[in-house]
Amino acid sequence: MLSESDYSHQALSDVIPLRDVFGMLFFVSVGMLLDPVFLFNNLGLVLTAVVVVVIGKALIFVGITRAFGYGNSAPFVVGLGMFQVGEFSFVLARTGVSTNAISNDLYALVLAVAVVTMVLTPFASRLAVPLYNRWRVYRPRETLSTFNVTSDSLHDHVIVAGYGRAGRAATMVMERVGLSYVVVEIDQRTVDHAQANGVPIVFGDATSAVVLEAAGVHTARLLLVSVPDALDVQLIASRVRELNPKLLIVARAAGVEQLNDLKRLGVHEVVQPELEAGLEMVRQVLVQFHISPTDIQRFSDTVHEELYAPLYAVDGDGSRQPTRTNRLLQQLRHASHALRIEWVTLPAESSLVGQTLRDAAIRQHTGASVVAIIRHNTVVPNPPSHYRLNAGDTLAVLGTVEQEQAFHTLIHNGADDVQQVAIDEEALRS
Repeated sequence: MLSESDYSHQALSDVIPLRDVFGMLFFVSVGMLLDPVFLFNNLGLVLTAVVVVVIGKALIFVGITRAFGYGNSAPFVVGLGMFQVGEFSFVLARTGVSTNAISNDLYALVLAVAVVTMVLTPFASRLAVPLYNRWRVYRPRETLSTFNVTSDSLHDHVIVAGYGRAGRAATMVMERVGLSYVVVEIDQRTVDHAQANGVPIVFGDATSAVVLEAAGVHTARLLLVSVPDALDVQLIASRVRELNPKLLIVARAAGVEQLNDLKRLGVHEVVQPELEAGLEMVRQVLVQFHISPTDIQRFSDTVHEELYAPLYAVDGDGSRQPTRTNRLLQQLRHASHALRIEWVTLPAESSLVGQTLRDAAIRQHTGASVVAIIRHNTVVPNPPSHYRLNAGDTLAVLGTVEQEQAFHTLIHNGADDVQQVAIDEEALRS
């Protein structure tokens, strides 16, 4: 009933904690059902059954994995990670006892084998990669599954680790500007979708050296890590640093606290999605409070610089200095502050209404320049000198803070007040 209602998602979120508690209670109860006396008296039988189950289920899952085309370490990981007797066997065995289909001894054997295999699973899973590495010594390495990847594309290209929403958006832009790229993705459905759309992609884990080599890590120009998991980001960056120390890395950070860790790994640029989303949201809030776009941008840049401060280099005196790339961004931001474009709507009572740009002599009076005008949803870039101003026109004014202030004085009070303000400021300086 809940799943078919409008409240299904909220109900699921409320039930999840209870589901975890019941799951824990279930497994604890199963462990308490284990009979230590039976296990001790029938240790040989239990161990024999465990060996048979482990080998049998492991071989079944390895065969299924290979039948579906998975190679390299995947069969080892699946076989050693899923050999245990499942928890549903308890339900079946209990039903068998209640219906006299199986004996109590057989029920105790099933219970003991299931518990032992579950206990062994995490330890056996850790052996998957070492066993695969030893297997590769005696067997030739399987070729990785690659799609739409040519040798020509594996030079001076971008490796995109992760093809989620962020990765897809990045590749769309790269395609439009003509950049060569190769995607690395481990989700089979995502790989199938990318293959159908002609995306050059390598199926595999981006933390694997073999997979990264298949993606051309030694000849790439840049690595873009768009996976959301913080640990995966650090593992990928660390492995790439081992294979190609000079490769530029742009990574996605799960939180501001991860910036220091990524800097130590040699990541050049970091993007924190929640931070960027928060800054954009507060920009929209400030717009609704009629704060000027230039002030909004200045506030946003200041907060942006403070929160990304861990990416800056630290001098001997403890002060943080930006890297070469961040220094260039700072210079551009400072330039944007020094020469800003402000959009100003011309009021009906302004003395400029009805005048042409030549007659208004805006640049002569204020030093600012009108670089665009919006009228009736039509943008007029670089308007000619004979363009006549009307009430309600939105003017894009380029200039310094002082020049913008002089422009506001001009449109509200006229040229005489602008000249008087200039005279007063000169007198104060003297």
